[in-house]
Amino acid sequence: MQKILKILHLGLVLCCVSNAPAETKIWLGIDLLVANDFSLLKGKRVGLITHAAAVDSRGIATAEHFRRGRGFELVAFFGPEHGIDGKIPAGEYVHSRTDPASGLPIYSLYGQTRKPTRAMLQGINILVFDMQDIGARSYTYISTMGLAMQAAAENGVEFMVLDRPNPMGGNRIEGPPLDPRFRSFVGQFEIPFVHGLTVGEMAFYLNETSWMSRHPLHLHVVRMRGWRRSMTWLDTGLHWVPTSPNIPRVRSVFDYVATGWLGELGTLHNGIFTDEPFRLVGARQLDSQAFYHALIERRISGIKLTPVRYQITQGRFAGETYSGVRLDYANLDQVRLSELSVHFLLAARSVAGRDFVATAPAAKVQMFDKVTGGDSVRRTLT
Repeated sequence: MQKILKILHLGLVLCCVSNAPAETKIWLGIDLLVANDFSLLKGKRVGLITHAAAVDSRGIATAEHFRRGRGFELVAFFGPEHGIDGKIPAGEYVHSRTDPASGLPIYSLYGQTRKPTRAMLQGINILVFDMQDIGARSYTYISTMGLAMQAAAENGVEFMVLDRPNPMGGNRIEGPPLDPRFRSFVGQFEIPFVHGLTVGEMAFYLNETSWMSRHPLHLHVVRMRGWRRSMTWLDTGLHWVPTSPNIPRVRSVFDYVATGWLGELGTLHNGIFTDEPFRLVGARQLDSQAFYHALIERRISGIKLTPVRYQITQGRFAGETYSGVRLDYANLDQVRLSELSVHFLLAARSVAGRDFVATAPAAKVQMFDKVTGGDSVRRTLT
């Protein structure tokens, strides 16, 4: 935690560019790179790690900018979980394939390997990372970045991060830190569950920790202009592009932190496979009014709840009806998002007379521990 605070005070190791018009509110890393005619990549052979949500402030995809860019050679694309198009469901295998627009390979970092191999990096002397993250440790894009940084260092490849806003802002830091015994792809780094860093700040943090101690990394970060730590996504004026199928809108970022842990257990539903992912909490045989009142009695700050019955609209359980509550926010500044899953589980247990943790399959419990960063959350519930 002290290292994170040091980053916030000392700033980043940055590549500075200067041709940005002053009237633009937010200039992303990709905006600045393009505005300076890719001068930072002049003469380089480039591998681009990106996805569909990586767009400039006008909505043009970073991938398209790189296909058309001059002064460097684009060698390959690399895609994360959900694929480079962002449409593959969570946890599903992503295959490598060929980019139809350029004929270049798109190497999957969520298939046979989650770390670029020496063969994938053949002919590349700089990896550029441009992906929109959401600011939660278990969302796997920062794990992809960390492993790619390791691969770059091990193979003598430079690494560049095009910085983007943390949608939850830079001041929200909450949730349990990672217990190293539970390290996994959904929890690689010893940071709070909600870490408050941009991807550029995260790269700098990782480069200063034991994560990168074996090999030095030549790291560049193209910093944003106009972004402040107090800004959430809604303050930026930027258009939201879904970062994955279940994060279709900006509020989904906050909902993911609020109820995402529930989905790992599989015993209390959190709105997945509906049009309101992470916003609904319920179960098949749960009294929605009693559940609502049990939650009201817990006096949770900053939220609004509505008793609901809802149907699953997708997947193998389509058509099934659940009872529960819909989550809204009266004041996000007052909400401890990472504590809400605990409130929901305890309230549901008091109403249903069922321990929704103890009755989950063992494999689900193991994943719950990995996502929450250890067994401390589970122990408070049993």
